[in-house]
Amino acid sequence: MKRLILIALIISATAGIAFAQVDVPGNALASPQSTATSGRIRSTADNFIRADSYSDVKFDKIYTMMGYQNAPSTANLGFAAKAGNVYIGTYYGGTFWANIPNTTYTESNGAWLGETNKNGVKNYAVLPSVTGGTAPSNNLSILIGVADMGFRVSVYTNKRLFSDTDFAVDPPAASPPGTPSNYYKSYEAESGVVTPQILWSMTKNLTANGIKPYAALDMAFTKNYIKESQYKNNGGSWTAEESITNSDINTVTTVRAGLGGLTLLNKNGFRFSADIDYVLGLTSYDNEYNYADSSGNNKINTGFKGTINTAGAAPAFDEKSETRHTITPSVSGQWSGGPLAFRFKFNMGVPITETVSTQKTLKTDGSGSLEKNGADSKIVMVGFNPDLRLAAQWKIVPNLALNLGGRINFNTMSNTTTEGKSYTNDKENDNSSFKTVAVSNPTGISNTLAIGVTFNATDNLTFEVASGASNGRINVFGATDNTGASPNGLFYFTNLLVSLRY
Repeated sequence: MKRLILIALIISATAGIAFAQVDVPGNALASPQSTATSGRIRSTADNFIRADSYSDVKFDKIYTMMGYQNAPSTANLGFAAKAGNVYIGTYYGGTFWANIPNTTYTESNGAWLGETNKNGVKNYAVLPSVTGGTAPSNNLSILIGVADMGFRVSVYTNKRLFSDTDFAVDPPAASPPGTPSNYYKSYEAESGVVTPQILWSMTKNLTANGIKPYAALDMAFTKNYIKESQYKNNGGSWTAEESITNSDINTVTTVRAGLGGLTLLNKNGFRFSADIDYVLGLTSYDNEYNYADSSGNNKINTGFKGTINTAGAAPAFDEKSETRHTITPSVSGQWSGGPLAFRFKFNMGVPITETVSTQKTLKTDGSGSLEKNGADSKIVMVGFNPDLRLAAQWKIVPNLALNLGGRINFNTMSNTTTEGKSYTNDKENDNSSFKTVAVSNPTGISNTLAIGVTFNATDNLTFEVASGASNGRINVFGATDNTGASPNGLFYFTNLLVSLRY
Protein backbone atom coordinates (compact mmCIF):
# COMPACT_ATOMS: atom_id res chain seq x y z
CA MET A 1 0.00 0.00 0.00
CA LYS A 2 2.89 2.39 0.73
CA ARG A 3 4.18 1.79 -2.77
CA LEU A 4 0.76 2.58 -4.24
CA ILE A 5 0.56 5.84 -2.28
CA LEU A 6 4.06 6.79 -3.45
CA ILE A 7 3.12 6.14 -7.07
CA ALA A 8 -0.06 8.19 -6.73
CA LEU A 9 1.86 11.14 -5.27
CA ILE A 10 4.34 11.07 -8.10
CA ILE A 11 1.65 10.93 -10.78
CA SER A 12 -1.03 13.18 -9.26
CA ALA A 13 0.51 16.39 -10.60
CA THR A 14 0.28 15.18 -14.18
CA ALA A 15 -2.43 14.06 -16.55
CA GLY A 16 -3.99 13.61 -19.95
CA ILE A 17 -3.86 11.35 -22.92
CA ALA A 18 -1.24 11.67 -25.63
CA PHE A 19 -1.09 9.76 -28.84
CA ALA A 20 1.94 8.44 -30.68
CA GLN A 21 2.92 9.83 -34.03
CA VAL A 22 1.96 6.63 -35.81
CA ASP A 23 -1.57 6.20 -34.43
CA VAL A 24 -4.48 5.82 -36.80
CA PRO A 25 -5.95 9.15 -38.01
CA GLY A 26 -8.66 10.63 -35.87
CA ASN A 27 -7.04 9.15 -32.74
CA ALA A 28 -9.71 6.47 -32.88
CA LEU A 29 -7.83 3.76 -30.99
CA ALA A 30 -6.29 3.94 -27.55
CA SER A 31 -6.55 0.95 -25.27
CA PRO A 32 -7.62 1.52 -21.65
CA GLN A 33 -4.10 0.63 -20.53
CA SER A 34 -2.62 3.20 -22.90
CA THR A 35 -5.27 5.74 -21.89
CA ALA A 36 -4.55 5.25 -18.20
CA THR A 37 -0.79 5.62 -18.69
CA SER A 38 -0.79 8.60 -21.07
CA GLY A 39 0.31 6.38 -23.93
CA ARG A 40 3.48 5.27 -22.19
CA ILE A 41 2.53 1.62 -21.50
CA ARG A 42 0.69 0.25 -24.49
CA SER A 43 -1.15 -3.05 -24.63
CA THR A 44 -1.54 -5.68 -27.32
CA ALA A 45 -4.73 -3.93 -28.42
CA ASP A 46 -2.65 -0.89 -29.41
CA ASN A 47 0.25 -2.78 -30.97
CA PHE A 48 -1.69 -5.12 -33.25
CA ILE A 49 -2.45 -2.27 -35.70
CA ARG A 50 0.82 -0.34 -35.28
CA ALA A 51 3.27 -0.68 -38.14
CA ASP A 52 6.22 -0.50 -35.75
CA SER A 53 4.97 -2.92 -33.08
CA TYR A 54 2.72 -5.59 -34.63
CA SER A 55 5.54 -8.13 -34.31
CA ASP A 56 5.21 -7.86 -30.51
CA VAL A 57 1.72 -9.40 -30.68
CA LYS A 58 2.04 -13.11 -29.90
CA PHE A 59 -0.66 -15.54 -31.02
CA ASP A 60 -0.91 -18.90 -32.81
CA LYS A 61 -3.92 -18.48 -35.11
CA ILE A 62 -5.81 -15.22 -34.67
CA TYR A 63 -5.99 -12.18 -32.42
CA THR A 64 -9.26 -10.31 -31.83
CA MET A 65 -10.24 -7.32 -29.73
CA MET A 66 -13.36 -5.31 -29.09
CA GLY A 67 -13.88 -2.33 -26.88
CA TYR A 68 -15.96 0.70 -26.08
CA GLN A 69 -15.06 4.22 -24.98
CA ASN A 70 -17.55 6.90 -24.08
CA ALA A 71 -15.66 10.09 -24.83
CA PRO A 72 -16.53 10.08 -27.64
CA SER A 73 -18.94 7.15 -27.68
CA THR A 74 -17.00 4.80 -29.95
CA ALA A 75 -16.77 1.08 -30.67
CA ASN A 76 -13.38 -0.52 -31.40
CA LEU A 77 -13.06 -3.82 -33.28
CA GLY A 78 -9.88 -5.54 -34.38
CA PHE A 79 -8.73 -8.76 -36.00
CA ALA A 80 -5.30 -10.08 -36.92
CA ALA A 81 -4.02 -13.28 -38.51
CA LYS A 82 -0.92 -14.64 -40.21
CA ALA A 83 -0.54 -16.12 -43.67
CA GLY A 84 2.89 -17.71 -43.72
CA ASN A 85 5.35 -14.91 -43.00
CA VAL A 86 2.79 -12.19 -43.72
CA TYR A 87 0.93 -10.46 -40.91
CA ILE A 88 -2.54 -9.04 -41.66
CA GLY A 89 -4.35 -6.76 -39.21
CA THR A 90 -7.64 -4.91 -39.63
CA TYR A 91 -9.21 -2.34 -37.36
CA TYR A 92 -12.50 -0.46 -37.23
CA GLY A 93 -13.21 2.29 -34.76
CA GLY A 94 -16.25 4.51 -34.82
CA THR A 95 -19.93 5.08 -34.38
CA PHE A 96 -21.19 3.07 -37.40
CA TRP A 97 -24.32 4.88 -38.68
CA ALA A 98 -24.98 6.83 -35.48
CA ASN A 99 -25.28 10.63 -35.86
CA ILE A 100 -25.85 10.47 -39.61
CA PRO A 101 -28.39 13.28 -40.32
CA ASN A 102 -32.04 12.24 -40.39
CA THR A 103 -34.14 13.25 -43.38
CA THR A 104 -37.93 13.12 -43.35
CA TYR A 105 -40.19 14.34 -46.11
CA THR A 106 -43.70 13.75 -47.41
CA GLU A 107 -45.02 13.54 -50.94
CA SER A 108 -48.58 14.78 -51.47
CA ASN A 109 -50.73 17.17 -53.49
CA GLY A 110 -49.73 20.73 -52.66
CA ALA A 111 -48.63 24.14 -53.81
CA TRP A 112 -45.73 24.25 -56.24
CA LEU A 113 -44.52 27.17 -58.39
CA GLY A 114 -47.92 28.81 -58.69
CA GLU A 115 -49.90 25.60 -58.88
CA THR A 116 -52.22 25.10 -55.93
CA ASN A 117 -52.70 21.35 -56.20
CA LYS A 118 -49.73 19.71 -57.88
CA ASN A 119 -49.43 15.95 -57.47
CA GLY A 120 -46.44 14.46 -55.61
CA VAL A 121 -44.85 17.58 -54.16
CA LYS A 122 -41.86 16.62 -51.99
CA ASN A 123 -42.00 18.60 -48.76
CA TYR A 124 -39.62 18.82 -45.78
CA ALA A 125 -40.95 20.16 -42.49
CA VAL A 126 -37.51 21.73 -41.90
CA LEU A 127 -34.47 21.97 -44.11
CA PRO A 128 -32.08 19.13 -43.13
CA SER A 129 -28.86 20.35 -41.52
CA VAL A 130 -25.37 18.82 -41.62
CA THR A 131 -23.92 21.01 -38.86
CA GLY A 132 -24.33 21.17 -35.10
CA GLY A 133 -24.65 18.32 -32.63
CA THR A 134 -22.40 15.27 -32.77
CA ALA A 135 -20.93 14.17 -36.08
CA PRO A 136 -20.51 10.53 -37.11
CA SER A 137 -16.99 9.15 -36.73
CA ASN A 138 -15.56 6.14 -38.56
CA ASN A 139 -12.04 4.81 -39.05
CA LEU A 140 -10.88 1.78 -41.03
CA SER A 141 -7.28 0.55 -41.09
CA ILE A 142 -5.52 -2.36 -42.76
CA LEU A 143 -1.98 -3.34 -41.82
CA ILE A 144 0.32 -5.62 -43.79
CA GLY A 145 3.49 -6.76 -42.05
CA VAL A 146 6.31 -8.46 -43.93
CA ALA A 147 10.13 -8.58 -43.88
CA ASP A 148 10.43 -6.67 -40.58
CA MET A 149 8.39 -3.79 -41.96
CA GLY A 150 4.81 -2.65 -41.55
CA PHE A 151 2.62 -0.93 -44.14
CA ARG A 152 -0.70 0.51 -43.04
CA VAL A 153 -3.47 2.19 -45.00
CA SER A 154 -6.16 4.02 -43.03
CA VAL A 155 -9.06 6.32 -43.69
CA TYR A 156 -11.00 8.40 -41.17
CA THR A 157 -14.15 10.41 -41.81
CA ASN A 158 -16.83 12.32 -39.92
CA LYS A 159 -18.66 13.47 -43.06
CA ARG A 160 -22.31 14.53 -43.10
CA LEU A 161 -24.10 15.02 -46.42
CA PHE A 162 -27.47 16.12 -47.73
CA SER A 163 -28.49 16.69 -51.33
CA ASP A 164 -31.88 16.91 -53.08
CA THR A 165 -33.69 18.54 -55.99
CA ASP A 166 -37.18 19.97 -56.60
CA PHE A 167 -38.62 20.13 -53.10
CA ALA A 168 -40.42 22.54 -50.80
CA VAL A 169 -39.80 23.45 -47.19
CA ASP A 170 -42.98 23.78 -45.16
CA PRO A 171 -44.62 26.19 -44.99
CA PRO A 172 -44.05 27.66 -48.49
CA ALA A 173 -43.56 31.39 -48.05
CA ALA A 174 -45.76 34.00 -49.78
CA SER A 175 -42.66 35.91 -50.86
CA PRO A 176 -42.70 39.30 -52.63
CA PRO A 177 -41.79 39.11 -56.33
CA GLY A 178 -38.11 38.51 -57.01
CA THR A 179 -37.20 37.17 -53.53
CA PRO A 180 -36.22 33.57 -52.80
CA SER A 181 -39.14 31.32 -51.94
CA ASN A 182 -39.31 28.10 -49.95
CA TYR A 183 -39.21 26.19 -53.24
CA TYR A 184 -35.83 24.65 -54.06
CA LYS A 185 -34.58 23.59 -57.45
CA SER A 186 -31.49 22.06 -55.81
CA TYR A 187 -29.72 22.01 -52.47
CA GLU A 188 -26.31 20.53 -51.61
CA ALA A 189 -24.78 20.57 -48.12
CA GLU A 190 -21.65 18.87 -46.83
CA SER A 191 -19.58 19.12 -43.67
CA GLY A 192 -16.67 17.25 -42.17
CA VAL A 193 -13.34 15.72 -43.11
CA VAL A 194 -11.98 12.68 -44.92
CA THR A 195 -8.43 11.73 -43.93
CA PRO A 196 -6.60 8.95 -45.76
CA GLN A 197 -3.24 7.92 -44.37
CA ILE A 198 -0.34 5.81 -45.61
CA LEU A 199 2.26 4.70 -43.07
CA TRP A 200 5.51 2.74 -43.22
CA SER A 201 7.70 1.66 -40.32
CA MET A 202 10.45 -0.74 -39.44
CA THR A 203 9.71 -3.26 -36.71
CA LYS A 204 13.30 -4.07 -35.74
CA ASN A 205 16.06 -1.70 -34.70
CA LEU A 206 18.66 -0.94 -37.34
CA THR A 207 21.44 -0.86 -34.74
CA ALA A 208 22.10 -2.55 -31.43
CA ASN A 209 21.12 0.67 -29.64
CA GLY A 210 17.93 1.37 -31.52
CA ILE A 211 16.77 3.47 -34.48
CA LYS A 212 13.49 2.18 -35.87
CA PRO A 213 12.40 4.82 -38.41
CA TYR A 214 8.89 5.50 -39.66
CA ALA A 215 7.26 7.80 -42.22
CA ALA A 216 3.63 8.69 -42.84
CA LEU A 217 1.55 10.78 -45.22
CA ASP A 218 -1.86 12.16 -44.25
CA MET A 219 -4.28 14.11 -46.47
CA ALA A 220 -7.14 15.79 -44.58
CA PHE A 221 -9.85 16.97 -46.98
CA THR A 222 -12.18 19.31 -45.06
CA LYS A 223 -15.37 20.63 -46.65
CA ASN A 224 -18.05 22.75 -44.99
CA TYR A 225 -20.15 23.79 -47.93
CA ILE A 226 -23.69 24.74 -48.95
CA LYS A 227 -24.82 25.48 -52.50
CA GLU A 228 -28.49 26.06 -53.20
CA SER A 229 -30.83 27.13 -55.94
CA GLN A 230 -34.10 28.68 -54.76
CA TYR A 231 -36.91 29.61 -57.06
CA LYS A 232 -37.96 33.25 -57.40
CA ASN A 233 -41.32 34.47 -58.68
CA ASN A 234 -40.76 37.22 -61.23
CA GLY A 235 -44.21 38.30 -62.38
CA GLY A 236 -45.49 34.76 -62.54
CA SER A 237 -42.32 33.41 -64.13
CA TRP A 238 -40.39 31.17 -61.76
CA THR A 239 -36.61 31.20 -62.18
CA ALA A 240 -33.76 29.79 -60.13
CA GLU A 241 -30.09 30.71 -59.80
CA GLU A 242 -27.41 28.76 -57.99
CA SER A 243 -25.73 30.54 -55.09
CA ILE A 244 -23.09 29.69 -52.48
CA THR A 245 -24.33 29.97 -48.92
CA ASN A 246 -21.09 28.72 -47.34
CA SER A 247 -17.74 27.61 -48.73
CA ASP A 248 -15.00 26.54 -46.34
CA ILE A 249 -12.86 23.99 -48.19
CA ASN A 250 -9.24 23.18 -47.46
CA THR A 251 -6.73 20.38 -47.72
CA VAL A 252 -4.06 19.75 -45.11
CA THR A 253 -1.16 17.61 -46.30
CA THR A 254 0.94 16.25 -43.45
CA VAL A 255 4.24 14.40 -43.73
CA ARG A 256 5.58 12.75 -40.57
CA ALA A 257 8.92 11.08 -39.98
CA GLY A 258 10.77 9.88 -36.92
CA LEU A 259 14.03 8.27 -35.88
CA GLY A 260 12.37 5.64 -33.73
CA GLY A 261 14.50 6.07 -30.61
CA LEU A 262 18.18 5.63 -29.72
CA THR A 263 19.11 3.98 -26.41
CA LEU A 264 21.79 5.96 -24.55
CA LEU A 265 21.83 3.95 -21.31
CA ASN A 266 20.63 0.47 -20.42
CA LYS A 267 21.70 -0.66 -16.98
CA ASN A 268 20.19 -2.35 -13.91
CA GLY A 269 16.69 -2.44 -15.36
CA PHE A 270 16.75 1.25 -16.35
CA ARG A 271 16.78 2.34 -19.98
CA PHE A 272 17.22 5.93 -21.14
CA SER A 273 16.59 6.92 -24.77
CA ALA A 274 16.48 9.95 -27.03
CA ASP A 275 14.40 10.51 -30.14
CA ILE A 276 13.44 13.15 -32.66
CA ASP A 277 10.30 13.52 -34.78
CA TYR A 278 9.47 15.92 -37.59
CA VAL A 279 6.09 16.97 -38.97
CA LEU A 280 5.51 19.10 -42.07
CA GLY A 281 2.01 20.45 -42.65
CA LEU A 282 0.80 22.33 -45.73
CA THR A 283 -2.68 23.89 -45.90
CA SER A 284 -4.22 24.84 -49.23
CA TYR A 285 -7.66 26.28 -50.04
CA ASP A 286 -10.12 25.89 -52.89
CA ASN A 287 -13.32 27.88 -52.26
CA GLU A 288 -16.26 29.29 -54.22
CA TYR A 289 -18.04 32.64 -53.95
CA ASN A 290 -20.97 34.60 -55.38
CA TYR A 291 -20.83 37.77 -57.43
CA ALA A 292 -23.32 39.80 -59.45
CA ASP A 293 -22.54 40.19 -63.16
CA SER A 294 -23.15 43.35 -65.14
CA SER A 295 -26.83 42.38 -65.56
CA GLY A 296 -27.31 41.81 -61.83
CA ASN A 297 -27.50 38.02 -62.15
CA ASN A 298 -25.82 35.89 -59.53
CA LYS A 299 -22.74 34.00 -60.73
CA ILE A 300 -20.28 31.68 -58.98
CA ASN A 301 -16.50 31.83 -59.17
CA THR A 302 -14.44 28.80 -58.17
CA GLY A 303 -10.86 28.14 -57.17
CA PHE A 304 -10.30 30.90 -54.61
CA LYS A 305 -7.14 30.04 -52.65
CA GLY A 306 -8.16 31.32 -49.26
CA THR A 307 -10.96 31.87 -46.77
CA ILE A 308 -14.15 33.90 -47.18
CA ASN A 309 -15.91 35.81 -44.40
CA THR A 310 -19.54 36.60 -45.23
CA ALA A 311 -20.50 38.03 -41.82
CA GLY A 312 -20.24 41.69 -42.88
CA ALA A 313 -22.17 43.79 -45.37
CA ALA A 314 -19.84 42.58 -48.13
CA PRO A 315 -17.78 39.38 -48.28
CA ALA A 316 -14.16 39.68 -47.15
CA PHE A 317 -11.57 37.51 -48.91
CA ASP A 318 -8.31 36.39 -47.35
CA GLU A 319 -6.03 34.68 -49.85
CA LYS A 320 -3.56 32.62 -47.88
CA SER A 321 -1.16 29.72 -47.65
CA GLU A 322 0.07 28.07 -44.48
CA THR A 323 3.16 26.00 -43.74
CA ARG A 324 3.83 24.33 -40.40
CA HIS A 325 6.96 22.61 -39.18
CA THR A 326 7.10 20.80 -35.84
CA ILE A 327 10.43 19.50 -34.62
CA THR A 328 10.16 17.40 -31.46
CA PRO A 329 13.30 16.16 -29.76
CA SER A 330 12.48 14.00 -26.77
CA VAL A 331 14.00 11.90 -24.02
CA SER A 332 12.35 8.94 -22.35
CA GLY A 333 13.12 6.41 -19.70
CA GLN A 334 11.76 3.27 -18.16
CA TRP A 335 12.54 1.14 -15.14
CA SER A 336 11.03 -2.07 -13.86
CA GLY A 337 11.69 -4.14 -10.82
CA GLY A 338 9.51 -6.86 -9.35
CA PRO A 339 5.84 -5.81 -9.55
CA LEU A 340 6.59 -2.14 -10.32
CA ALA A 341 7.30 -0.39 -13.60
CA PHE A 342 7.82 3.33 -14.25
CA ARG A 343 8.04 5.24 -17.53
CA PHE A 344 8.38 8.85 -18.59
CA LYS A 345 8.76 10.86 -21.75
CA PHE A 346 9.62 14.52 -22.10
CA ASN A 347 8.83 16.13 -25.45
CA MET A 348 10.43 19.46 -26.32
CA GLY A 349 8.25 20.44 -29.24
CA VAL A 350 9.25 23.37 -31.43
CA PRO A 351 6.39 24.42 -33.74
CA ILE A 352 7.22 26.87 -36.55
CA THR A 353 4.40 28.25 -38.68
CA GLU A 354 4.37 30.64 -41.62
CA THR A 355 1.15 32.18 -42.91
CA VAL A 356 1.15 34.37 -46.02
CA SER A 357 -2.09 36.34 -46.28
CA THR A 358 -3.53 38.88 -48.71
CA GLN A 359 -6.83 40.65 -48.00
CA LYS A 360 -9.04 41.20 -51.02
CA THR A 361 -12.52 42.42 -51.98
CA LEU A 362 -14.75 42.05 -55.03
CA LYS A 363 -14.31 44.47 -57.88
CA THR A 364 -17.41 46.48 -58.74
CA ASP A 365 -17.24 45.89 -62.51
CA GLY A 366 -19.30 42.68 -62.46
CA SER A 367 -16.36 40.52 -63.56
CA GLY A 368 -16.14 38.56 -60.34
CA SER A 369 -12.45 39.42 -60.06
CA LEU A 370 -10.79 40.38 -56.79
CA GLU A 371 -8.48 43.22 -55.90
CA LYS A 372 -6.17 43.90 -52.98
CA ASN A 373 -7.81 45.94 -50.24
CA GLY A 374 -6.24 45.65 -46.84
CA ALA A 375 -3.09 44.04 -45.48
CA ASP A 376 -0.64 41.88 -47.40
CA SER A 377 1.28 40.14 -44.65
CA LYS A 378 3.53 37.29 -43.61
CA ILE A 379 3.23 35.90 -40.08
CA VAL A 380 5.98 33.69 -38.67
CA MET A 381 5.51 32.00 -35.28
CA VAL A 382 8.22 30.10 -33.45
CA GLY A 383 7.10 28.31 -30.32
CA PHE A 384 8.25 25.97 -27.59
CA ASN A 385 5.89 23.39 -26.08
CA PRO A 386 7.38 21.28 -23.25
CA ASP A 387 5.27 18.21 -22.50
CA LEU A 388 6.01 15.67 -19.76
CA ARG A 389 4.19 12.35 -19.48
CA LEU A 390 4.60 9.90 -16.62
CA ALA A 391 3.28 6.40 -16.08
CA ALA A 392 3.42 3.61 -13.56
CA GLN A 393 2.14 0.06 -13.41
CA TRP A 394 1.82 -2.03 -10.27
CA LYS A 395 1.14 -5.76 -10.62
CA ILE A 396 -0.88 -6.33 -7.50
CA VAL A 397 -0.92 -10.03 -8.32
CA PRO A 398 0.61 -11.64 -11.42
CA ASN A 399 -2.61 -11.39 -13.43
CA LEU A 400 -3.90 -8.02 -12.14
CA ALA A 401 -2.18 -4.68 -12.75
CA LEU A 402 -3.05 -1.16 -11.64
CA ASN A 403 -2.18 1.49 -14.26
CA LEU A 404 -1.50 5.13 -13.39
CA GLY A 405 -0.50 7.91 -15.71
CA GLY A 406 -0.50 11.61 -16.28
CA ARG A 407 0.77 14.58 -18.18
CA ILE A 408 2.06 18.06 -17.53
CA ASN A 409 1.55 20.16 -20.64
CA PHE A 410 3.22 23.53 -20.16
CA ASN A 411 1.39 24.96 -23.19
CA THR A 412 3.12 26.82 -25.99
CA MET A 413 5.40 29.80 -25.50
CA SER A 414 5.72 31.69 -28.76
CA ASN A 415 7.37 34.56 -30.59
CA THR A 416 5.28 35.86 -33.50
CA THR A 417 6.57 38.28 -36.11
CA THR A 418 4.12 39.95 -38.49
CA GLU A 419 5.31 42.12 -41.34
CA GLY A 420 3.72 43.44 -44.50
CA LYS A 421 2.07 46.42 -46.14
CA SER A 422 -1.44 47.56 -47.07
CA TYR A 423 -3.19 48.09 -50.40
CA THR A 424 -6.16 50.03 -51.70
CA ASN A 425 -7.68 48.98 -55.04
CA ASP A 426 -4.56 46.95 -55.91
CA LYS A 427 -2.23 49.89 -55.22
CA GLU A 428 0.25 49.90 -52.37
CA ASN A 429 -0.47 52.61 -49.83
CA ASP A 430 2.29 55.09 -49.14
CA ASN A 431 4.31 54.43 -45.99
CA SER A 432 2.16 51.40 -45.18
CA SER A 433 4.89 48.92 -44.36
CA PHE A 434 4.66 47.51 -40.86
CA LYS A 435 6.30 44.98 -38.55
CA THR A 436 5.15 43.77 -35.15
CA VAL A 437 6.68 41.28 -32.75
CA ALA A 438 4.56 39.61 -30.08
CA VAL A 439 5.91 37.40 -27.30
CA SER A 440 3.32 35.14 -25.70
CA ASN A 441 3.82 33.15 -22.54
CA PRO A 442 1.27 30.62 -21.27
CA THR A 443 -0.73 31.61 -18.24
CA GLY A 444 -0.82 28.11 -16.77
CA ILE A 445 -0.30 24.42 -17.33
CA SER A 446 -2.66 21.57 -18.13
CA ASN A 447 -2.73 18.42 -16.02
CA THR A 448 -5.05 15.56 -15.18
CA LEU A 449 -4.86 12.11 -13.60
CA ALA A 450 -5.66 8.76 -15.22
CA ILE A 451 -6.23 5.39 -13.51
CA GLY A 452 -7.03 1.97 -14.94
CA VAL A 453 -6.78 -1.78 -14.47
CA THR A 454 -5.54 -4.65 -16.65
CA PHE A 455 -6.72 -8.17 -15.81
CA ASN A 456 -5.24 -11.18 -17.60
CA ALA A 457 -8.00 -13.71 -16.89
CA THR A 458 -6.08 -16.41 -18.79
CA ASP A 459 -3.09 -16.56 -21.09
CA ASN A 460 -5.51 -15.90 -23.97
CA LEU A 461 -8.09 -13.53 -22.47
CA THR A 462 -7.42 -9.99 -21.24
CA PHE A 463 -9.73 -7.31 -19.83
CA GLU A 464 -8.76 -3.63 -19.65
CA VAL A 465 -10.59 -0.66 -18.14
CA ALA A 466 -9.83 3.02 -17.65
CA SER A 467 -11.48 4.93 -14.82
CA GLY A 468 -13.17 8.31 -15.06
CA ALA A 469 -11.19 9.62 -12.09
CA SER A 470 -9.32 12.81 -12.93
CA ASN A 471 -7.78 16.00 -11.55
CA GLY A 472 -8.13 15.00 -7.92
CA ARG A 473 -11.93 15.31 -8.00
CA ILE A 474 -12.37 11.65 -7.21
CA ASN A 475 -15.44 10.06 -5.69
CA VAL A 476 -16.16 6.35 -5.68
CA PHE A 477 -19.18 5.41 -7.77
CA GLY A 478 -20.60 8.65 -9.19
CA ALA A 479 -20.16 9.93 -12.71
CA THR A 480 -19.90 13.55 -11.53
CA ASP A 481 -18.63 15.45 -8.52
CA ASN A 482 -20.47 18.09 -6.53
CA THR A 483 -19.71 20.70 -9.21
CA GLY A 484 -21.35 18.63 -11.92
CA ALA A 485 -18.05 17.97 -13.68
CA SER A 486 -17.90 14.59 -15.41
CA PRO A 487 -16.80 11.88 -15.63
CA ASN A 488 -14.75 11.36 -12.47
CA GLY A 489 -16.03 8.34 -10.57
CA LEU A 490 -13.32 5.89 -9.53
CA PHE A 491 -15.60 3.04 -10.63
CA TYR A 492 -17.08 4.94 -13.57
CA PHE A 493 -15.30 3.32 -16.51
CA THR A 494 -14.78 5.43 -19.63
CA ASN A 495 -12.92 2.86 -21.73
CA LEU A 496 -13.51 -0.90 -21.74
CA LEU A 497 -11.74 -3.50 -23.87
CA VAL A 498 -11.56 -7.28 -24.21
CA SER A 499 -8.89 -9.04 -26.27
CA LEU A 500 -8.65 -12.72 -27.17
CA ARG A 501 -5.86 -14.64 -28.84
CA TYR A 502 -5.50 -18.28 -29.68
